[in-house]
Amino acid sequence: MIQASDSALSRKIVICSFFTDDTYYSDHAEKLRATLDDLGIEAVIRPIQKRPGEEWPDICRKKIPFIKQVCDEYPDRLVFWIDVDCRLMVLPSFLAESSADLIGFQRGFGAPMKIGYQQKSRFWEPCFFGISPSVRGRSFIETAAMLEADSDVRATDDYFFEEAWRLTNANLSFQIIPSGDCLGPGNPSGFFQFGASGNVPEFKGKVKQHSAPPMALGRSRKRSALRRLYRFGLAFERKLPRKFRLSLNTLLKKTGLLDLLGNWARGDKGSPSNKISKSGRKSVPFDKNKLELQAVSAAIAGEEGEFASLSSQLRTEFEGIKKSAAVEVGESFLNLRSNGSGSELQLSWWSRPFPGNFGDWLSPYIFQSSTNRPVVYVNPNAANARGTHIVGLGSIARTVGENSIVFGTGVSSSDQLVNPQARYFSVRGPITAKTVQDLGGPVVDSHGDPGVLMRRLYHPSHLPKTEEVVFVRHFAHQGLPVQLPDHWIEQDILRSGSKSIEELIDQMYCSKGVVTSAMHIFIVCQSYGIPSRLVTFRNFEELVHGSGEKYLDYHLGSDQDGTFSPSVVGINLRNTKIESEFSDVKIPDVVLDRVEGALVRAVEEYDQRVGG
Repeated sequence: MIQASDSALSRKIVICSFFTDDTYYSDHAEKLRATLDDLGIEAVIRPIQKRPGEEWPDICRKKIPFIKQVCDEYPDRLVFWIDVDCRLMVLPSFLAESSADLIGFQRGFGAPMKIGYQQKSRFWEPCFFGISPSVRGRSFIETAAMLEADSDVRATDDYFFEEAWRLTNANLSFQIIPSGDCLGPGNPSGFFQFGASGNVPEFKGKVKQHSAPPMALGRSRKRSALRRLYRFGLAFERKLPRKFRLSLNTLLKKTGLLDLLGNWARGDKGSPSNKISKSGRKSVPFDKNKLELQAVSAAIAGEEGEFASLSSQLRTEFEGIKKSAAVEVGESFLNLRSNGSGSELQLSWWSRPFPGNFGDWLSPYIFQSSTNRPVVYVNPNAANARGTHIVGLGSIARTVGENSIVFGTGVSSSDQLVNPQARYFSVRGPITAKTVQDLGGPVVDSHGDPGVLMRRLYHPSHLPKTEEVVFVRHFAHQGLPVQLPDHWIEQDILRSGSKSIEELIDQMYCSKGVVTSAMHIFIVCQSYGIPSRLVTFRNFEELVHGSGEKYLDYHLGSDQDGTFSPSVVGINLRNTKIESEFSDVKIPDVVLDRVEGALVRAVEEYDQRVGG
């Protein structure tokens, strides 16, 4: 990865963008400039004038001559364009050192198996796009600029990029950026984050669009053509004299051509994946993602045998895999079901990203440790359809419904909508309580995050104290190139099993202190009185969902006075003085008593409803 210290590589590239003077784009321009400064990458980010009568498509097409201008100014550099509201965590060396003429994401951030025009009518996603200093690379942008200058068609930059690509691609080398490198749900470690101003839907259908090239027949069109060919062949065969027809039929059957064509016409490609095996079962191509999803689903349903079989298949098919994230989280789901005694508790919490986020998985840990009962997972997005259930720790108040029993949940922003019909026993803090009341819900006067109970539920191992500082980043910050002092040790926040959660608490408990960008790591530290500091990274604050009010909500809900927000720090922490700002707050027992009492009442209400 390119970081600020990789000066030799960073001098080979320049990243450019422009912005109009409205607040949305100018604010993003400042954030982008600061980020690239931190990474030590030269940037050309300039304001452009929006003339009277110009609209968003007119501004977009200016990208073409702007990029050409930057390429002319830096004839020996690899020039990347980035839309000003997109974000770059790092610039991987596989891009900075690329020898390809063009570098970018596929349209729609498509995966390699969908390369080209199979799903989209344009090849490139030009929100982040690199042009080599090679003759052919510069010829491409010259062509695009010429087309834009000579055309009076109403179109955005995408149109002229595609036109130039179709004209020049036969002589171009190109490099596709993996779709997994775009940060988002399921891709917490990507280096690029897509921005969306909201203008695309407004102008959809109002600007010139491409259709797929004639050679890029869609699957349905291919199948239709094959059906016609198949029917033509049958009709032709019937017109032949009987002896020729029999000979031709024998030949086609022996070669298998007739069956193959018929399979294609019916949509069955006749590949090995669609053939019936000797055992009579239809074999399917091995798909790791699909198999992992099946394994997790089996674990959630409590099907231990099916989960074991799927886990074994994963290890067999992928040599060298000891335990995937899906298998790890599956074991956690099963353990929650099998541990404890008595009736099950239906509990809703956020289970992703796999193998699980420490803060979210504290919820089942706390309920199982407090009640010694099996805990069954309820998906927050479909919780209300499952009947009576408890919603515990996490910023998931927006998911509660009339069947929810709420204990300790919070909102991530005070403008979120929450269901006032739920049964509220406690919420994280007064900001969540006010949100509930403002929407017509009850007055909730019991506050406190369930995470503060951890010191009553788990007693850390008496490991020797160290001078190391433990650093734990929020999972949304995984892609940031954070630089740590030598005596800092980073621990992974992605864990779900009880043993793994306890191991992290052990490490934090015996350390000199903890620096974290994850709120529930900080809350657990305050439960035990571990010296700690909650931080957020400058220019990357919005990576963590919500307005930031949840921090104050927790602070006030645990009876701490005054205002509170995370310390804003840069990604280079090597010379930080954050250790001198450690807080050694230990949440008082009166708060723990209040939270524990609310948990007991919530479980009693659950049992009454389920029993009734």
